[in-house]
Amino acid sequence: MEGLRSEILDKFCTKVFRASQPAYFIMDAAGSIQDWGGKISSHHLATPVKGMPISDIVVFMEGLLPLQKGPLEFSCIKTEAGSCLDALVFKLESGYGLILWDASQKEAFLTQTQQQCNELSLLIEEQ
Repeated sequence: MEGLRSEILDKFCTKVFRASQPAYFIMDAAGSIQDWGGKISSHHLATPVKGMPISDIVVFMEGLLPLQKGPLEFSCIKTEAGSCLDALVFKLESGYGLILWDASQKEAFLTQTQQQCNELSLLIEEQ
């Protein structure tokens, strides 16, 4: 039954998040990669190797583990390669999970909104 739930969840996530190109990593308690999947190459990340520290792939993970509280969410993280990602880090039974997905559309919207706010601020100052 667990395998069936996992398959259903995988299909659902693939359908819903296809445009976001999700990728995931499963790490042990020390932050060493144990498994991975998804669209890792589309985010221009280094090729993972089992046992490699997750911080070698995504620098923002350096020093985050162990988690002191619940899950951590990150928005619009810029990678060394220039990709913009959202991320979720969470505790698993025997380690941690990390899900990454494309945030370039969100970044473009936020950048445009910030620019409009700046222009309005300048107009107000001129008055």
